[in-house]
Amino acid sequence: MKLTDRITAVGLAVALTGAMLACSSGDTRPGSKPASVAQERAIATEPPLSKGITTQSDFEHSEFCRQYRCKETDHHPVRNGDVNHNYETSLTQVGVDLQTKSTSNPTVTGLGLSFYGRDRLSDEDFNAINALVQSTNQAAKHDKTTSFIRDNVENAVCDECQVDQSAKYTRDGDFRIWAGKSGEDQVVSFKSVSSNTEALYSRLVNMSDADLLNHADSLLAGATINRVSEEHQGEAALCLSEFNRRHPNSNNGHAKKIGEQIASLRRARDQVYEDAAKARREAELDAKIDRESTGREAKVMCRVSVQQNLKAPSSADFQSYADDDVVYMGKGVFRVKTKVDAVNSFGAKLRSTFDCEVQCDIEKNCTVTDLKEM
Repeated sequence: MKLTDRITAVGLAVALTGAMLACSSGDTRPGSKPASVAQERAIATEPPLSKGITTQSDFEHSEFCRQYRCKETDHHPVRNGDVNHNYETSLTQVGVDLQTKSTSNPTVTGLGLSFYGRDRLSDEDFNAINALVQSTNQAAKHDKTTSFIRDNVENAVCDECQVDQSAKYTRDGDFRIWAGKSGEDQVVSFKSVSSNTEALYSRLVNMSDADLLNHADSLLAGATINRVSEEHQGEAALCLSEFNRRHPNSNNGHAKKIGEQIASLRRARDQVYEDAAKARREAELDAKIDRESTGREAKVMCRVSVQQNLKAPSSADFQSYADDDVVYMGKGVFRVKTKVDAVNSFGAKLRSTFDCEVQCDIEKNCTVTDLKEM
């Protein structure tokens, strides 16, 4: 064979081998790339990781959320006018919350982690904390902050309180971070630092211990939510937080009394807020509920409940639906009276009248909350 023929044959063999390899990879297109490259290209189309957390979008595209697969499950307004967003993650028994100024203004005002059902935090828990701290500013080092959290997050602060008003804190970039144990839960709370709050913090830092506690007393004078403004309550809580920062695990009786007053005021305000929110929901329900069609569903549920409570359910013989008495009581509650003939425990068929209280919503989902035989 001539040299030129031999070179041509070798070239054909190489080309054939390349074609066979392309076929075996599942891609016969000229210039095709391995599947791993295609996967890398798909990954490259994902939004880039955020460099810090300033907005809700930053949080959702943070290293923390990328690693633990954050998914918002709920959001609701809170008393100070902000909106609290709840997130589900791949973490077990960990609450993840984010606060923003509003749904239309997603600037972050706070965020936090709450660990439930643990005696001690695990390495995985601390990895999650470190990931969130690092996500607040990817360009910075946070060794002092993560050490602070590790040293304090398992220290009991109180049985029932807001950790960011009672525990020790540290400053990290645009956030102040509190860490401590409220009841059985270990909590790490982040609050963004505004110019107003930073000025207040600076003033409190320069006050003596006695001045801090006395100032908190003066702010809490009155001891009721009608006489103590929410701003004064918050400032008193910051005084206590600064005192606790200086004296971790203190048994100071004066400080404990202030903490109890703050907790009592907070519970009272929360109750007023919850009552007002409940009243708004009930007013909306009364305005939107279809009383006629929902009333028919209330009849059905009443009869189902009655039949389940009879001695011989299969013997039940109800009067016609038209004869049932249905009255709307407000707040989604219907009062239904129905009559039924059924066999009693002695084998005799007797007529009975039942009174049902039925709670319904605007989707016509009804539940019997009270059943009485008249």
